[in-house]
Amino acid sequence: MFGLYLFAAVVGWAFVAFFVFFAGDTDADFDGGGLDLDAEVDLDVDIDVDGGTSLADTATDFLSFRSLVFFLAGFGLTGIVLDVLSAGSILTFAAALALGVFALYLNTRLVRFLKRSGVSSDLRTADIVGVPGRVVLPIGSGRKGRITLNVGGRRLYLVALPFRDDADFAVGDNVVVIELEEGTALVSPLDDIGA
Repeated sequence: MFGLYLFAAVVGWAFVAFFVFFAGDTDADFDGGGLDLDAEVDLDVDIDVDGGTSLADTATDFLSFRSLVFFLAGFGLTGIVLDVLSAGSILTFAAALALGVFALYLNTRLVRFLKRSGVSSDLRTADIVGVPGRVVLPIGSGRKGRITLNVGGRRLYLVALPFRDDADFAVGDNVVVIELEEGTALVSPLDDIGA
């Protein structure tokens, strides 16, 4: 059983780390023998079903890719720890299963809360352009980062790129949104506004 716990922990925690550090979005540049290919991957496989909290909504939330990853992470880590402590195979499996289900449930509740308190889709580009923000993940030429800003009393986190290719921004730098391009904020230093 230790092999099963180890496999679940490695797969689960690898994706959890990916979700935490990259929020499900990555950009990779590949050099294919002189060809410059850009690939963008979005691993958020959650499915939204319109309506109230029906049985279909609950099943969809529990069977989302992200929820299953959190189940594997909780199940695997608990199984490894209890197996190393020689807690007994039945107790180890039961506790690992219980904590895996708890992690799945906790993720589902958190996602529902974030969906309810998230930004509505009626937010327009004009509401964001010209708004100052702060860098929360470093931004560089060809490397997406994240910014946070306040719009209408709501805190937003946006994927961002520099407006000029030669600009780099570190965590904590103050920036301003110049334009939105396919959901990505193009930012410039806040100091440039006065120049």
